[in-house]
Amino acid sequence: MLWSVSAAVLLLLIGFSFFRSFQQSEEGSPYSQQFITYVNTTTDSIRMVSLLDGTHVWLSEQSTLVCPETFSGDVRSVYLEGEAYFEVTTDSLMPFLVKTDANQIKVFGTSFSVNTRYEEQLNEVILTSGSVQLQRLDGIGLINMVPGQKALYSKESHTVEINDIDIQMYGSWKYGLISLSNASLPKILNCLEDTYKVKIEMDTTSLRGKRYHFSFKRSKGLGDALQQLSFMTGVPAKVI
Repeated sequence: MLWSVSAAVLLLLIGFSFFRSFQQSEEGSPYSQQFITYVNTTTDSIRMVSLLDGTHVWLSEQSTLVCPETFSGDVRSVYLEGEAYFEVTTDSLMPFLVKTDANQIKVFGTSFSVNTRYEEQLNEVILTSGSVQLQRLDGIGLINMVPGQKALYSKESHTVEINDIDIQMYGSWKYGLISLSNASLPKILNCLEDTYKVKIEMDTTSLRGKRYHFSFKRSKGLGDALQQLSFMTGVPAKVI
């Protein structure tokens, strides 16, 4: 209980810091003094937020979203710290802009996720539909993404690495689920390794060519997912 209270207080302080940073970056805009801060302090949960323009945002645990009370001018800007999934309402006259501590994403009516804590010094963007442009904080465009791509932005070198991914792995993100259909064992292992940032050892020799339907709830942890996988295949799996 004490940890939960401390975490909540810390996130509120962090949220206020982001509020000030975002407010200063928006000086001169019509809405620069009117902001709302959404904070998800609950462990192993996802909070859904609906913005006035119809955009929906799913905030992962320990994440903060700062946005103006109303959108006006020529852009809809929000600030994110942590991880979130966005379903942005299309408005060709007012693009949507997600700002982070290191870069920003320009959106044109799209479904995508952003994780500012993917790994140390890396921000992650995954595009599931529509189109986005990954930009530097000064607005200089770096790359236009297409659905099925994952971008890793380096905070140190300011470079972008693009990888192709299977969108179905991320379609249930906002529900806290990852679901794979007709997937090979290497694909399942890659998904688990990418989700929990680990390396997994499993003897797949006898399982080559086999396909599985595999779903797991991310919040239950890697141990639960590996136990489920081992039960399904009859082969033990462990972190190395």
